[in-house]
Amino acid sequence: MPVFEAERQRLLDEAQWARERNHWLTLALMSGASRDRIAKAAAEPPAKAKITAARTLYISTVDKAFETAARAGRWDDAAQIRYAEALVLFDSAGVPIPRPPSNLPKAPGSGKGD
Repeated sequence: MPVFEAERQRLLDEAQWARERNHWLTLALMSGASRDRIAKAAAEPPAKAKITAARTLYISTVDKAFETAARAGRWDDAAQIRYAEALVLFDSAGVPIPRPPSNLPKAPGSGKGD
């Protein structure tokens, strides 16, 4: 029965979309997005476009946190924010996290080359 198979597929798709959307919304909340925006997005029916919207909310929240840290001159915090974002994006793409090049200069105070 094609109708039942189509309905079954729709339910499977919606469950997957809801899981992916909720993953990005959780990351956005952990990054400082407002609970109201998260609740509003989570209340909407799952759809493929809602995954993109939730991911965009996460990225824009991280961007704001980075800008706030950078404006305040908290460069260690700003770097950590971007690094954490990169880890999330590499993981979501299913790509291994690249190792940093070995020829980077050592940071002052790192104990090597001071």
